[in-house]
Amino acid sequence: MQPAVAPSDAGKKAEAASKQSRVIAMLQSSAGTTIAAMMQATGWQQHSVRGFLAGVVRKKLKLNLESKKVDGNRVYHIEGEAPINTDEVFGTHRANAQPHAPRVPEALHLVVRATRYGQKHTETSKAAYLLLHNRYRRNPWTSKTPLWFSSPGDE
Repeated sequence: MQPAVAPSDAGKKAEAASKQSRVIAMLQSSAGTTIAAMMQATGWQQHSVRGFLAGVVRKKLKLNLESKKVDGNRVYHIEGEAPINTDEVFGTHRANAQPHAPRVPEALHLVVRATRYGQKHTETSKAAYLLLHNRYRRNPWTSKTPLWFSSPGDE
């Protein structure tokens, strides 16, 4: 038997950065998000989400995080910041600029998922989905990416 190989630090950092980007995108959506939704999107425990909000969002990034009760649930939202343009940050823009970069399929996958978890950029999601499925057909990220062109509120 071979010993189990521990994930590399680079892999852990990349995964964490992806989850952090996803949470920030959810917080910047006009509707905001709940702790439960952030837990579902990242797989984090409740205390980890709260720690991320306090330590990274408020202290490190110095973003204006607001919260309010809506129908008995606390909804968090980043105030005063322009929404993240997922297309420019890591989506189709990067795929076109660096088509052979190894992380492009993962980035496109995250753009499509961001629409599912709070972003309302359905055209960006559709462009990322089509680019992923046309250019990177055999990549594992392609098979993990279902068709999500609408936000949960549109369903």
